[in-house]
Amino acid sequence: MENKFNINKTDLPLVLTAEQIIQVLGIGRRAGYELLKAPPFPVRRLGKRGIIKASRDALFNWLESKESGA
Repeated sequence: MENKFNINKTDLPLVLTAEQIIQVLGIGRRAGYELLKAPPFPVRRLGKRGIIKASRDALFNWLESKESGA
């Protein structure tokens, strides 16, 4: 599935790290981590260190909802 970001969704892993999310969105590290902390961004924090992960499909659904103005 191609999108306006010219990223083939199927080339990405099913679960993305914070760094991968930032790269997909094409934003800086600081802005990326601020976005990842803001609800309703679809991320999960895992373990004691709070490692950030997100489902590839949830990320693209979130992007599509932002495109449509929802």
